[in-house]
Amino acid sequence: MGTRKTQAAQRLRAGSAWEENDLVFCQHNGRPLDRDGPSKAWKKFLAKAGIREGRLHEATHTAATLLPVQGVDQRTVMASMGLVRSGDDQALPTRRT
Repeated sequence: MGTRKTQAAQRLRAGSAWEENDLVFCQHNGRPLDRDGPSKAWKKFLAKAGIREGRLHEATHTAATLLPVQGVDQRTVMASMGLVRSGDDQALPTRRT
């Protein structure tokens, strides 16, 4: 279902609780997304799994370390981390949009 259809369905379900903010991405009630939402969910996940608290960003470093151990080739690991190879064979960070 496309974003507009999804949002229209959410708007109907929320009824009078819906807050129109003219947002493309929003909570189920039309309010802006919580910018700390992913970090909060990550911390909750770690606690439930019995793993020490850590920043979500640290998980990318852990993945970059563990993926090659599991046999994932370097090019795939770099691509998943948002890295590209330059002509001189050095990894350069790129911004994902």
